[in-house]
Amino acid sequence: TRLYQRAVRDLLHLDATDPQAGFKAFPATALRTALPLTADHSLAFDTDLLAAIARCGHTVAEVGVAALHQYVEGHRSTPHDYDTMLNGVHRQALRHGLDPDTRRTPTWDRIRQAGSLAAAAAKSTTTTMLKAPASR
Repeated sequence: TRLYQRAVRDLLHLDATDPQAGFKAFPATALRTALPLTADHSLAFDTDLLAAIARCGHTVAEVGVAALHQYVEGHRSTPHDYDTMLNGVHRQALRHGLDPDTRRTPTWDRIRQAGSLAAAAAKSTTTTMLKAPASR
């Protein structure tokens, strides 16, 4: 979900459109330096690896790939999966020295205040826009 992607960006400073996308390719040198820093082996492994690669000074570039997805009846990601992954991403942020309590993380704060990603997504948000006065 977009809310999950924004929370990952808040927590890990990752500028990735979809950090959970399945296909990734890395030069061997990037993996040699980043894999030892990757400790998460759960659903949020992707974000931990991307954060470690960026932390090691490597550039992450997104390239569009045409893909056909095969959906299996009855098998879907659940809101609980996203909450589990976000909790893992929060632990990753702490481990990578990116404590969300020391900087602005509006999306992460919104999810925590709501109690879950699904609850945060269900709440409408209000955006205040200020219009500059017309010049005379």
